[in-house]
Amino acid sequence: MVPENEPVAACLGVLDEIIRASSDVTALADLVTPGFDIAGLEWLHSDPATLQSVSWVENQLVIAFKYSSTDYPFRCTFASDELGRWRLTSFEYGCPACFGDGLLNDSTCSICNGTGYDAN
Repeated sequence: MVPENEPVAACLGVLDEIIRASSDVTALADLVTPGFDIAGLEWLHSDPATLQSVSWVENQLVIAFKYSSTDYPFRCTFASDELGRWRLTSFEYGCPACFGDGLLNDSTCSICNGTGYDAN
């Protein structure tokens, strides 16, 4: 289990707001960064999720999780705007071949090139 802290809790709150606002494009615009493609958000749902990892990459918070109803991983990246509000900058789904591990048969997954995510 990954421990939650204030930024993690705030970002998970943003995901909850996105789920509630799923059909309200105006509300979604306040929760994501400019230019974000909201089409991929259809994968988000309100099932309970388990945090897999939390990391900081170049001042952005990266959260990986799996829903309890599936073993399929997802990864979200958040950035804080100039007012201190967290916004979703990317939402990626796990590779269907390696399930987010980046390895397939002990080698770099050739479907996602070893990233583990967005294998399209």
